[in-house]
Amino acid sequence: MGLLFSLNGKLSDWLTSPAVLRVLASILRRHFPVLRIGSRAFVARHADVKSVLEQSERFGVTEIYAERMERATGAFLLGWENTPQYAREVSWIRAAVPASDLARVRALVQQRAEQLLAEVCQQGQIDVVSQYARLIPLWLVEQYFGVPAPDRPAMQRWLRTIFWDLFLNLGDDVEVTRAAVRDGALLRGHLSEVIAEHQRLRAAGRAPDDFVTRLLELRERSYPELDDEALRRNIGGVIVGAVETQAKALVHALHELLLRPSQLAGARRAAIAGDDELVARYVFEALRFNPHNPLIVRRCHQDTLVAAGSEHATMIPRGTTVFALTLSAMFDEEVVSDAEHFRVDRPRHHYLHFGHGQHQCFGTHLNQVVLPAAIAALLRLPQLQISAETPRIEQEGPFPDRFLLDFTPVDPGRLHG
Repeated sequence: MGLLFSLNGKLSDWLTSPAVLRVLASILRRHFPVLRIGSRAFVARHADVKSVLEQSERFGVTEIYAERMERATGAFLLGWENTPQYAREVSWIRAAVPASDLARVRALVQQRAEQLLAEVCQQGQIDVVSQYARLIPLWLVEQYFGVPAPDRPAMQRWLRTIFWDLFLNLGDDVEVTRAAVRDGALLRGHLSEVIAEHQRLRAAGRAPDDFVTRLLELRERSYPELDDEALRRNIGGVIVGAVETQAKALVHALHELLLRPSQLAGARRAAIAGDDELVARYVFEALRFNPHNPLIVRRCHQDTLVAAGSEHATMIPRGTTVFALTLSAMFDEEVVSDAEHFRVDRPRHHYLHFGHGQHQCFGTHLNQVVLPAAIAALLRLPQLQISAETPRIEQEGPFPDRFLLDFTPVDPGRLHG
């Protein structure tokens, strides 16, 4: 029996490996661009995937996310259609996280990266998941969003279990849901304390300039309806999407670079030269080969013809669960030229790493800064390579959980060389 489970695990790993998924995606694009199977539909081509995600009035999110959000962090705009309440609350969040903060966010990432690498740089090895990838976005949750962890392992557990149920529990595993409900209650309790502490600091004139403080200021100036309950669910909804998304994307992109010596060398040269834009191009092209999120789920709200005017035009009936295959779309040769090759000259709009349309990942502009800055710091480690101890990324369910990298030990003062 143990051997059977081992074989099943290896078969599952192989079937869900990025290389196999890309092959399956190519078959869908060529032969079944819009594939209906019962109450499910799979959309594989770039233009059609974007069309589905752009038509939020026809392909909605309520049935996918609303109940899951409610039972974990409380109602959040991710589970809402384009309603007046959605428009109002998304405006609060955008006002509290302006694009002008990107330089500050980059500096926070660089500061935390230096701290973490200084702790291991003389050892010659790092678990890039537990010692780096999950800790950098957690630092942003604490320092930028204003939600300090009661203790970091607890906060990491809360955010992982809630994220798992919200976005990755496609089979409705009851244990995953039970853990999310439990940890959601703990997170909400903690957020109440965080809000109260920020209010005390504001009264004393000592409030930090962070996401929580800015929301409190918005309430005071213009939005009395932004009460503590609304604060809790909006803060919770934002930070739950931060840590595991960025950690998984960081690990996947870095892994793909490490598998490609030539591209790794180019990315390292860019990192040492301080060329942030070129590092970003390497990072997001690497992530295309193994995206942290290979698909996006929507529910069809009205009968809709997908790919109208094409040979593969297909009617999607109301009530169908639609899987927009973003991994497949990013390898669609009709849009992405020379798709099977690694190229750093691709336009950003070819990438769908963080979705598209109304519900594009809220942190997209932050991710454009966080991931390259965090990976650039690692790339400056000399002779960085995958450790023989973990030739593959070890997982906890859908999450990277352990991935050892070796490098030549270096003095902390030479981390930038």
